[in-house]
Amino acid sequence: MKKAVVIFLSLAIYGNVYAQHETKDWFVFAPVADYGKSRINMKDWLDAPAGKHGFVQMNADDLTFANGKPVKFWGVNIASNRPFVKPEEASRWADFIAAYGINAVRFHKFTWDATDGVHSTQLTDNKWKNFDYFCSRLKARGIYYTWSHIYGHRVREGDSSRLLAYNEVANTRFPWSHINGSTASIVNFAEDLQDLNIELTVNMLNHRSPHTGLRYADDPALACIELQNEDNIFWSAMETTLKQTPSYRALLCRKFSQWLKKKYGSQELLEAAWVKGTLPDGESLLKENIYPHPNHGLFTHESEKAWNAKTPLPKHIADKALFLYEEQSKFYYRFKKAIRNTGYKGLIIGSCWQAGSGIAHLLNLYADYGAGVIDRHNYFGGGTGHTMQTGKVNNEAMVSNPGSGLLSTGFQQVTDRPFFLSEW
Repeated sequence: MKKAVVIFLSLAIYGNVYAQHETKDWFVFAPVADYGKSRINMKDWLDAPAGKHGFVQMNADDLTFANGKPVKFWGVNIASNRPFVKPEEASRWADFIAAYGINAVRFHKFTWDATDGVHSTQLTDNKWKNFDYFCSRLKARGIYYTWSHIYGHRVREGDSSRLLAYNEVANTRFPWSHINGSTASIVNFAEDLQDLNIELTVNMLNHRSPHTGLRYADDPALACIELQNEDNIFWSAMETTLKQTPSYRALLCRKFSQWLKKKYGSQELLEAAWVKGTLPDGESLLKENIYPHPNHGLFTHESEKAWNAKTPLPKHIADKALFLYEEQSKFYYRFKKAIRNTGYKGLIIGSCWQAGSGIAHLLNLYADYGAGVIDRHNYFGGGTGHTMQTGKVNNEAMVSNPGSGLLSTGFQQVTDRPFFLSEW
């Protein structure tokens, strides 16, 4: 297994979880938050200020700065509205993080309410002044930061004239309510939704911090940009979303039908290649309504069946998977190009979520390879959601089951790419 060069720690605390434990022999632990007097303060271990050696770069499977100096990161996640805490709190957090020798912060899913409230892409100084200050304090202490800013880009009324079907997107409901009304899943093939994600990111990169005097695109303390958190075109929520967004389902079918027509030329040749009867009744190249089934469950099942039978994948499965991969890759290519056009020279991640197993998993991983660094998440044994619902802690270690938990994540590393583990 290759070494991981970046690890981010995800910490969450829930009230009353430990109420069932005996506490009569416990004592009060109430240390004063004065990190300067601590004998184990590691702030001097950090190479401040962040960015002094230039942008972080990929060097095969390692990370180096622009001047060739190697680097590894040990980081924490700061999520939701917390990147916008007031300056005095930001300073305390920066001191705390530096005291423990942590040299990276992953700002996560922080743009849901960070624009003007009318448009989903327009920044306002009053909302970004605290963020600018926080970033500047981290930079001064030698702490790099990364952007995992998009986890379901929520559309706003001001976006409506730009979208194929604004109301459909605004009214989507996911199994995870925090990404309701967002571009999640369907963004991976819909260019109008991609434009919103890209425009927001470009506006962020062009924003100039009053504390550093730099655009974020020019600040090497911004080590990495993640294009989207936990999303891909094979994602299991995709078909649920498409049922709620018929205009985008029709767009996906139209694109796939045109792709098939370019490859086969006619309905007859398509049906011959796919085996007659495979194509559902009513779907045709003429109607441009052939559905590619973008759900990794189908591809996982068919991949396992073909593997066990030692036979090739059915042609229609291979075509669907390849088409979806190409759509994903085109999105990442557009996104990366727009970021690079701002002048940003740091690292880029596609996304951080797997896609089942078999061909969907491999093609999704290959799309992330094309974007840049490989990042993966892994939750195990019920996770924080289980704790919140039941009030009980699942104490099963993420290394307790060989081939699962943290012992499975490393299998998604790829030759010639650094590997990140940013949530676990």
